[in-house]
Amino acid sequence: MYIHTTLFTPDRSSVTVALRSGTQIDTEKKLLSLTITASRTGTEYVGRTALVVELSHEPKIVPTFEASLYTGTIDRNKVITVESIKLLPTTSDSSVRVRLSGEDSQYFTLTFANNQATLAPSNMLTDAVLKEKNFFLVTLQAEKIDVGTGEALVVLTVEKSNTKDPHFEQTLYEGTITETGVLNVATVRISPDSFVQGLQYDYTGDTALVTISPDSTGTFTITSNNVTPEKLIGKSYILLSIVAKLEDEETAHTVVILKVLRTPVVMPKFTEPFLEGELVLNTLEVRVPNVELVLDTFSADTIVSVVDDRYFFDILEDFPENVFKVYLRLNITREMLRDIDRLSLQVAAQNPNSEKSYSFITIDVSRAAPPAFERLVYDGVIDETKQLVEDIVTKLTPDSAGERFTYTLEGEDVTFFSIKEAPTWDNIRIALKSPLSDEEFESRTHFQLNLKATNTLLAVDTVVPLIVHVKHSLVKIPKFEKPLYKSRIDTGLKLVPFEQIKLEPGTYVGMTTVTIRNSNSEFFGVQLQEGIVTIQLLKELDAASVSGVERFEFVIECANPDLMSGFTTILIDIDRVVAPEFSDRFYNGEVREDAQQITFDKAVTLKPQTIVTDTVYELEGVDSALVRYVVSNDRSLSFFLRDEVNKEQLKMRSEITFIIVASNPSNSQPALVPCTVKIIREVKPSFTRTSFRGKIVEGNTVVNFGSFPIAWEADSVKDTATFIIVDAVPNSYFEVQPSENRLSINIALKPDAKWDQVRSYPYYQLILQAANPGSDTAQCTLVIDVESLPTITPTFTKAIYRGSLQEGTKEVVFSAADTITVQPGTIMSTFQFTAAEGDANLFDVMLVDDNKFKVSLKDSIAPGTIEGRDMLSFIITINNAYSADDTATIVITIKLDDIISPVFSKLLYSGTILEGTSVLNLQESILLNGGTFTENTEIGIGGTDATLFVVSRAESVLDLRIQADAIDWNELNAKHYLSIYVQATNSGSDTATSFVVIEIERLQQPQFVQSSSHGYIEAGDRNVRFADGSELRIVTDSTQPGYQWNLAGDDYQLFDGSLVEDLFKFSLKESTATEQLLGTRTTLNFKVILRNPNGRTIDSSVVVNRRLYVPQFSKHIYTGSFNADLQLLLADAIQITQASFVSGTVVTILESNVDFLALEQSERSVELKLSRAISTDDFQGLQTHT
Repeated sequence: MYIHTTLFTPDRSSVTVALRSGTQIDTEKKLLSLTITASRTGTEYVGRTALVVELSHEPKIVPTFEASLYTGTIDRNKVITVESIKLLPTTSDSSVRVRLSGEDSQYFTLTFANNQATLAPSNMLTDAVLKEKNFFLVTLQAEKIDVGTGEALVVLTVEKSNTKDPHFEQTLYEGTITETGVLNVATVRISPDSFVQGLQYDYTGDTALVTISPDSTGTFTITSNNVTPEKLIGKSYILLSIVAKLEDEETAHTVVILKVLRTPVVMPKFTEPFLEGELVLNTLEVRVPNVELVLDTFSADTIVSVVDDRYFFDILEDFPENVFKVYLRLNITREMLRDIDRLSLQVAAQNPNSEKSYSFITIDVSRAAPPAFERLVYDGVIDETKQLVEDIVTKLTPDSAGERFTYTLEGEDVTFFSIKEAPTWDNIRIALKSPLSDEEFESRTHFQLNLKATNTLLAVDTVVPLIVHVKHSLVKIPKFEKPLYKSRIDTGLKLVPFEQIKLEPGTYVGMTTVTIRNSNSEFFGVQLQEGIVTIQLLKELDAASVSGVERFEFVIECANPDLMSGFTTILIDIDRVVAPEFSDRFYNGEVREDAQQITFDKAVTLKPQTIVTDTVYELEGVDSALVRYVVSNDRSLSFFLRDEVNKEQLKMRSEITFIIVASNPSNSQPALVPCTVKIIREVKPSFTRTSFRGKIVEGNTVVNFGSFPIAWEADSVKDTATFIIVDAVPNSYFEVQPSENRLSINIALKPDAKWDQVRSYPYYQLILQAANPGSDTAQCTLVIDVESLPTITPTFTKAIYRGSLQEGTKEVVFSAADTITVQPGTIMSTFQFTAAEGDANLFDVMLVDDNKFKVSLKDSIAPGTIEGRDMLSFIITINNAYSADDTATIVITIKLDDIISPVFSKLLYSGTILEGTSVLNLQESILLNGGTFTENTEIGIGGTDATLFVVSRAESVLDLRIQADAIDWNELNAKHYLSIYVQATNSGSDTATSFVVIEIERLQQPQFVQSSSHGYIEAGDRNVRFADGSELRIVTDSTQPGYQWNLAGDDYQLFDGSLVEDLFKFSLKESTATEQLLGTRTTLNFKVILRNPNGRTIDSSVVVNRRLYVPQFSKHIYTGSFNADLQLLLADAIQITQASFVSGTVVTILESNVDFLALEQSERSVELKLSRAISTDDFQGLQTHT
């Protein structure tokens, strides 16, 4: 342990310690320690205390993104869709700079404003790059100089346009992987409706850490490959790319991102970071509280050790396992500790991969107090007998009882005296060795020597003076009535009067004087008057006067002039005002962010024996200005935030700290205790995802988020939580609607939002914010795709319509074939039309009968305006809102001659059509009578089924045909005939009409007896059996020559089928591939498809239950033993019964209480053998071996 005295400068006036100016402290140091020594001039002993300074570093807040991974897409138009990328506001300021890095960063530019980063394509991102790349990977780096850099990963998958080719169900899969290789990811597979055989796969990325295995259906199994924590060093994610190719051409791709989940590094934490104790030198007993680690930070892998430069101490585990005991090593002796007053050491604790934490221990070396005599001086008298009047009896104080002492006499006169045998601490007698001679008696007035008592175990001693007076005749020796007087200084620092201090009568004279000797202070004076001695204070005492002094002591010498002296000892004890002491070394509390009262985990109070009525409390420290206190009736302290403290002041704080200082009057030693108050905030809502993508479909008002609805972590959102939409781009037509059970929310269109407004944008990006009352706000990004229903474009039946205007009339006449008509069903509520160009300004155009137009000359047009013209024209343009336009040209002939009307040869024509075909068979041709048609005669069709037909004319013959791919025979299943009418019109003439009826000739349809059947396969068999009456049969006479059937469905490839007359039979194929696909499956299903030539297709489902063998042993229990040669002998052979055995049955050991047995299998026979050499040691503690 280093003592860092060079780092500090003490201020002796107030005993404060300050760090030396310009001191540089090693950043790796956790603690500094030093010892402060205090001494008083003229005293023998010094005071020491240890100071331990815990070093803390100002936290460096590294810029941190709200998420470590952002995923999105980029389409062929280079439009980037990605959730909002922001830094946590508490980690960002104006000094933060954000940049892109990584191989793909060249393809993008980055802007950072208002704490949000936005990606945009750069000039390097060409169409060729987009075609080549399947995804882009860039790293965002947010840097704050001298603090650090935070990073986030952005993965953009490239959207491919052709969804008919093989494609994965998702372009991006997210999962997790632990440091030990436990992998969790959704099933990666090619969409079943796009899967084709013959696909080949390429893998890139961190392929050394995982194994990717595709099956025959395009499903991929991803497993870890010898993953260790060391292999994952420096990795936050594992990235994989899977590309599917068909005939060497890339057809599908996906990206798999696995987030690395690391085992949290827990730093051990001591319950007490500082401990104090003592080492009793007499017994070498160490008295130190046990070192305890917080249980949640301790494990079997925690390493606990002692850091002790002297190698005096070691540590061992106590009970429970997180408690440790410090002890003194056995080789440490008292001699090694003789000159040491205080020892210091550290206990270090470290968890795997964590830093070390320390608990600092100081241990005072406790010695027995030096022996102390009861009096400061002892005296005796030798009278005319030349002997001591009585032995000088000395005593040590009671504190010395039980100790071992030796006693010796010192001084010039020691040769005259001796210590009587067998002295004890309370009876040390000094006597003359022999009576004085006459010469010695006459020549001496006194003898002076010292008595020394030595503690033999601790090598400490004390000395008391002995004065022996020689009493001659006519010589008075002053003598006090008592050899010892006691009093005390009270808590008011006043001297409590002594009992009367008197000299014995006749032992003093008028000129006798009194003097203070051997005093440990200068505060007292003495006076003698008529044999009575008084003691008084020379000045008022203060706290400093009694600080560091155990008691006042001195000797009063009473001397007769030129004669002898007498002595008495004065002891003055000091009544101390007890120093305050808190009941705990620190206090932890909490305060709600929106409250005032601070709640502590235990009462904040002084120990009862240290509380006085006028104890003074003060608050100090960084946050003391935020807190006030109240002293309760039980003398405990209650704390509150001051009224002026608001929530905004605490917003960026997680805790507040302050120090309580308690002082008792007349005691200079205050008590200090640190307090830490955690600020409790309402639980912040936590969404399950950082972004949600949904879709709003025209006609609906609520956004559909599919399989990932807006959700939050359990218990993170209260019933009183509020949700609002902010930062809507480009506009917000949406609002939040809570669900009835308030377990989720809906995003819906506002009541006043019109779809024509919404459909203007392909998607909306919103920020949804959630907050519980009093909590911070959480947010997530919502991307809402807009899906409008198909907008129908209205369509004219023709591109050119011809009409005629008879001279002298207003209305334009159109033949039936030339009636300006819009296709039925293509006109929506937003339909609109305009007439323009050419002669449009001459005519009024009106929509009549829902889908027809009427054209007439405007009333304002005078006959002279069109005089001399034989033809007029203009264009009508039609559309529905948001649809394309369609146009038709209107040509109007001005007629002056007579008009001839066309005539059909019959009013009704009939024919037939065979179901499933498109060939019409008319009984006779549709004809116009001669002389009623011209080359300009127009024809048309109408009626219920007119959309299925098309008509043309060659001279007088009309050719009626079925339009290509117009008939859906499933829709016509209930119809027996088709009906239309044909029309013909000459310019300006009336319309001729004839009706056509087509009879439908139905085909015979195949039929199954039942739509599904249920069969089974016995164990060991391959043929499918059916219960009587449940076989799959064809209805007799429902098929036609050339009918076909085949198997289809999930498991059809496992079966062979045959048809005997009208009965189907099925059996499992015999192949290795079939066995591999079957495995242990017990339920199989497929379909039988049946069709007649040119007829519809029908199917029937077949479900097959597969009964498997269950292997059985010949016995339930086999017994055996080991002989003297340790050979294994079984009573019976282990076999599987013949009836339950099938090829491929494997026997393994499921459970065993030994490790030296193994199995060998041959068909259905099993042999139990030794897997290694054994000895009798392998059987220790075993009775029966299984």
